[in-house]
Amino acid sequence: MEFDSVAWKGNFIYFFLKITSVFTKDEAYQTSETTTDSVISIFKLNHWGSLQHLVLQNGSSEWATMYTLPTGQLCDNYGYCGINAVCIIRGSYKVCKCFEGFTSRSQEEWIALTWSKGCARKTPLDCRKEEGFVEVAGVKLPDLLEFWFNKNMGPKECKEACLKNCSCKAYANSDVRNAGSGCLMWFGDLVDIREKHVKGSDQDLYIRLSASEIKSINEADEKKKLHIVLWASLTSGTCIFGVAVWCITWKLRKRLKGKRIEEDVERLLQKEDVDLPTIDLATIAAATNNFSNTNMI
Repeated sequence: MEFDSVAWKGNFIYFFLKITSVFTKDEAYQTSETTTDSVISIFKLNHWGSLQHLVLQNGSSEWATMYTLPTGQLCDNYGYCGINAVCIIRGSYKVCKCFEGFTSRSQEEWIALTWSKGCARKTPLDCRKEEGFVEVAGVKLPDLLEFWFNKNMGPKECKEACLKNCSCKAYANSDVRNAGSGCLMWFGDLVDIREKHVKGSDQDLYIRLSASEIKSINEADEKKKLHIVLWASLTSGTCIFGVAVWCITWKLRKRLKGKRIEEDVERLLQKEDVDLPTIDLATIAAATNNFSNTNMI
């Protein structure tokens, strides 16, 4: 399957810079220009291979450094994790991670935190219909070594085109603005990928996997969902059971408390009845002169 590549330009404003990304049949590059006359901007590459972005404001005689690349972080070094792997940063901790469906090419070196050999597929692609993609979200896209580009394709069309081409290994939207547009496809190993968390600068990469790997991932996802449902059901059931036990206990306590009060009252009344004196009628009649009115209280 052959494609016709179309040149495309996309630009965005970064502070006072207009950065333009250009994709053509043979190359991809970026250009930048200032959006204000009050600032002069230059890029300087030293003999160590570091790139500095310097700016000079009107009225100033000193150049200020906006940034330097690499920044000193290992993930900024080109191809630090080798092929088919992503470099992940967690604070000061850096680690390389194989994509799903891939494994390290040298387990011994991987354990020793030497990742330069990268990763290889667990199962080779065989261009079957059941093949699919796994998403790697929020990353810097791979280096454009063996790639193809079309500016007019949307995400769905890009996915279908990649599946129809047995040589396509991954795809991504070239422009993430306005719900995504443009199609980038890679045909070789994926190099120089790192995790990014800068709004507007990261993209999602979709890596092609064999039918068996897609099946394994889907089964693992189903098991994970099942575990979540079971855990949620167990937690809900435990809460409901606890509430029910509390309600029953509260009612029993209330009932027992009422019964104890009744018993206490009954015992009190019985005690008072026992303490009352008993006098026979003849004694009362004699004491009151046969109930005479003069003896009434």
